[in-house]
Amino acid sequence: MSAHPHGTNFRPLTLFTLLILVSFAASTIDPAKAMIPMHSPISIVGNSGFTPANGTTPGGNGSVSNPYIIEGWNIDTTIPNKDGIHIEQTSASFIIRNVYIHGQGQTNGIFFINVANGVVDHTTITNSYDGITISLSNATVENSHISTNAGNGINILDGESITLFNNTLTQETGAGIYSESCVKCDLNITRNAITSNLSGIVLQSMNNSFVFENMISSNHNDGIGVYRSTYIVIVLNNITNNGIGANLVASTNSLVHHNNFVDNYVKQAFDNEAGQNMWDVGYASGGNHWSNYFGVDNCSGPRQDICPRPDGIGDTPYTFANAGDNYPLKDFFVQSVIHDVAVSSITPSAMIVNQTGTISITVTVTNEGAAAENFTLTLYYDRTVIGSQGILALAPGESRIILFDWNTTGVAPGPHNLKAVETTVWGEIDVADSTLVAGLILVTAPNTAPSPSGTPTHSSPSPDIFAETGIGLLLLVLLAAVAYRRRGRTR
Repeated sequence: MSAHPHGTNFRPLTLFTLLILVSFAASTIDPAKAMIPMHSPISIVGNSGFTPANGTTPGGNGSVSNPYIIEGWNIDTTIPNKDGIHIEQTSASFIIRNVYIHGQGQTNGIFFINVANGVVDHTTITNSYDGITISLSNATVENSHISTNAGNGINILDGESITLFNNTLTQETGAGIYSESCVKCDLNITRNAITSNLSGIVLQSMNNSFVFENMISSNHNDGIGVYRSTYIVIVLNNITNNGIGANLVASTNSLVHHNNFVDNYVKQAFDNEAGQNMWDVGYASGGNHWSNYFGVDNCSGPRQDICPRPDGIGDTPYTFANAGDNYPLKDFFVQSVIHDVAVSSITPSAMIVNQTGTISITVTVTNEGAAAENFTLTLYYDRTVIGSQGILALAPGESRIILFDWNTTGVAPGPHNLKAVETTVWGEIDVADSTLVAGLILVTAPNTAPSPSGTPTHSSPSPDIFAETGIGLLLLVLLAAVAYRRRGRTR
């Protein structure tokens, strides 16, 4: 009897302890990932490789409206030492969705080469070499979590159209996003969270890339590094606590505005091509917010000389190595209200005008934002001003037609472009539609323009034409007489 109490007391305690341990162990496992069925690494070469044996869900045919689907797999790349999903030489449309890929840092999570239309959506990739590599392909990566990889989170090596949207890229040994030699690439990096990597975004030898509304923070080197690249647009990003916030090296024709640069501890920004890049979009839209800008805001206007009248823009530029922001924003910028005015159309009354003539030109402007706006519209031919007009209280959604008269006296004969330009409004982000070019308008020298009816113009004959006609008739008469006499002799 005396032994039983020890046994009966121990069993409940042991069972309770085991339950606690099991519960703790279970709490450290992501239940969603634990329930995903396992699949060996997937390799697809050509459209014929999209089969159920390769993890493809039955039903898709590879069209844009009915793509092949690879979804719902847990892929461990450790033992076979292969890419988690490797797809190449395909023209079909496909989607990789809700896949979990993990390994030991030796292979790629996903690898695309010569892929025409691939999408990665809601996928998690950890402990690979590069999380995703995209080579010579068109692809979209969205809503995915990519972390703790030995190389880069997403590595892009050329392509044509690549969109990276709403992804989380963190704790990569390399860059969160790295792209190189993508000369034809239309790269769109939008609304990603890129944190705690060696660098956030690195673009090398790139053209035509758009970096928009990303949260880029706590990266050791560059928040955004742009090297030997051109036409890079960096807008509405929060760039915080990186080594260098935005680092432009040997790069030109780039546009950086309406970003928040906060506490980047080596440099907020660097640009070694003096005057070749723009760090604001003029007055009154402005430039960027800089946490270490200590200038005051007492005045307004393009020269900040209308005082006292603060406008949210610092009265003096924010300068750094070889560059500067002429209109720094005093406050942390949040686009709570959209400000956007656009030039919708340019319509001349004629496409051909005599050098001493006048044509009418109508320009339509539209408020595509959510607040009434005041701005100035200027019309040019080539680089010469035809005229300017102030636009007051243009309501949201309203279009207004503005009339200009162009007297072409003194304009060089030949084709000319028309260009309408609006001054930006405060906080305007989409500045591309503030300028519109139309043409060509042909200016002709006097007396050379076609008649209004489209028939050739006629000019008075020269006095010599009558003498020339008389001599011709006399020669014809002489020739006829000689011929008549010869006929008479032969008879």
